[in-house]
Amino acid sequence: MDYGKVKAQFEEVDVAEKEKPFIGKKVTVRGIVKRVDLREKGNAKVLLTNGTECHFGNMELIAREMEVGKVVYVDGFFKKCDSKRVLMKPAMARDPEAPFKP
Repeated sequence: MDYGKVKAQFEEVDVAEKEKPFIGKKVTVRGIVKRVDLREKGNAKVLLTNGTECHFGNMELIAREMEVGKVVYVDGFFKKCDSKRVLMKPAMARDPEAPFKP
């Protein structure tokens, strides 16, 4: 996920309102982990509290370390954004100490 600079940063609660111009661009989302889904091999997912679905793919170990109820920073690309579903794919955990300005 080192390629490309982040074009925007969002609080997860604001994603549904502001993300449309950023579909296909690298962004950062700060949110709270609701669930970690490791059921499908090669498709690790982290679901944030407001419904943003972050696909970590084969990065199962990174997804596994995310704790339910904790604030996380996720870099990735908005693949789909509408009132029913916000999907970041691919996604990767981000250093919470890095600058964040939504």
